Amino acid sequence: MNRRLTVFKGLIFGMVLIGLLLSLGCEQENANAVVPTEEQKILDLTKQLEQKEKDIEKLNKKITELEEAIAEINKEKEYNQAFTQKAFELLSDEAKITLLQSEWSYSLQLDGQDIVLSDDEPSIMIENNSFQLTLNEQGPGYNVMNEEIVRLGKLKDQLNNHVSVTIQESAEELKPKEETENKVVYQFEQLTPDTIVKIKITDELKERLQLNVNELMIQVKSANN
Repeated sequence: MNRRLTVFKGLIFGMVLIGLLLSLGCEQENANAVVPTEEQKILDLTKQLEQKEKDIEKLNKKITELEEAIAEINKEKEYNQAFTQKAFELLSDEAKITLLQSEWSYSLQLDGQDIVLSDDEPSIMIENNSFQLTLNEQGPGYNVMNEEIVRLGKLKDQLNNHVSVTIQESAEELKPKEETENKVVYQFEQLTPDTIVKIKITDELKERLQLNVNELMIQVKSANN
C-alpha cells in the first residue's frame, strides 16, 4: 500500500515538474519574441497602402477599358439601327408588314403544350378533366427599329378579343382566369366526362397560328373509353 502511494506521489510530482518546465519555456519564447517598433509598424502600413493604390489603379484601368468597350458597342448598335431603318424603308408595304409580323409569334397551349390539330379533325380528346388553356403572344427580344413601328406587327386588336371560349352548347362566353397584354389564360376544373370546350378564334389569329379552322374543340374523355 505504501509502495503504491509512493509511486502515485512520484507521478504527481513528475506532472507538476513537466508543467513548470513547459510554462517556463513559453515565457522564455514570449520574452524572445521581437516586438515591432513604431517605425516598423509605419513601414508595414506604408507598404499596405502602396499595394492598395496599385490595386485601385488596376481597377480604374479595367473600368476605363469596359467604358470604352460599352461606348463602341453603343456606336455599333446605333449604326445597325440606322442601317436597318434605311433597309426597311426600301421594302414594299406588303414586305414591311410581312417582316414586322414575323417578329411576333402566337401559340395556343393546353397545360403548357402547343395544341396540334390534324387537317381533317379540329378537335382533341383529353383524359384530364382539369386543365389550363393559354393563348400566348411573344414579341421580339431585341428592337433594332423604332418600337412603335415594331408593334405594327402585332395583332390589330387586344389579345383577348381574338379568342372566345364556351362550354358545350352554352352561349355564355367564359371569362379568363388571367389576362395580360400578351397572355390570356382559361382554367377548367373537374369537368364531367364528355364535356366539350369550344374555342373560337378570329381569322387574323388563325393565320398567325397557322390553323385551317376558326373553331376548335377540346373533349374530356368519356369514363367508358
